[in-house]
Amino acid sequence: MKLKIMSLLSFFTLNYSAQMLIIGHRGASGYEPENTLRSFSKAISMGVDIIELDVHACATGELVIHHDDNVHRTTNGRGNVANMTFTDLRQLKIAGSEQIPTLSEVINLVDKQVPINIELKGLDVAKPVAELIKKYMLRGWKGDDFIVSSFNHAQVREFKSLCPTIKTGLLFSRKEIPSKIISIAQKHQANFIGLDTKTVTKDLVQIAHQAKFSVFVWTVNNKKTAYKLRSYNVDGIFTNYPDRVKNNT
Repeated sequence: MKLKIMSLLSFFTLNYSAQMLIIGHRGASGYEPENTLRSFSKAISMGVDIIELDVHACATGELVIHHDDNVHRTTNGRGNVANMTFTDLRQLKIAGSEQIPTLSEVINLVDKQVPINIELKGLDVAKPVAELIKKYMLRGWKGDDFIVSSFNHAQVREFKSLCPTIKTGLLFSRKEIPSKIISIAQKHQANFIGLDTKTVTKDLVQIAHQAKFSVFVWTVNNKKTAYKLRSYNVDGIFTNYPDRVKNNT
C-alpha cells in the first residue's frame, strides 16, 4: 500500500470518497506492546496509512511516548510520568524488554514512511512538540508528515498558534454534546474531529463534512464496525489490529 502522504493530502482536501485511512493506534498495539518502537515498526510493516502515539513531558523535559499519566499499567515500575526523570523512565521495562521511547526516536524510526499523529497527553507539551517538529522540518520533513491532536483543546490551540501549517484535530469524549462539537472545532480552527464508536453517527459525519471537517473514529478492531463506519463515509479509523480492518476500507 503506497497511499501514505497522498492519502493524507486527499483526506485534508476533503476528498471524502477516498479510501478510509487506517491509523495504527499506539502502533499495532494488538500485536506488540503499545507505544513502543516494536509496535510502531509492526504497524508500518502492516501497511497503515498513519501511526498514532501519545506524548508526555517527563520531569527533566524529554518528550516521551506513553499513554497513561502513570507507568503502573504498562511497565514494571510505579510513578507519574511528569514527576519522573528520563533516566528513571528508561530503567523501566515494558513487556519485559521494551523501553519507553522518546518522540525523536519514533520520528527517526518512521523516517517519513507514514505521517505521525501525535496526541498531546501531558500538560504543557504543545510548545516543546511544536519546537521539535520545527527542527525536523528544517531537516527536510514536511508539514504533512505530522498531525497533532488532543482531548485538551487548549493545548491544540496553543500548538496551532506555534505551527499554523500543521494539521490538527480535536478529540471529543462521550460527555460532549454532539450539537456543540462542530462549533468547538471551528473555534479552534481544527482540521478534523475525533470521536469514539459510541458517539459517531452518520448524520454527525455528514454535518462535519459540510462544515469542512474530517472525521476519525476510535478504536475499531473488527470488520463489522469498520464496514459500518465506511458506510458512514468516515475518513479514518484508529485500530489496534490493522490487518483485521484493511479489507473493509
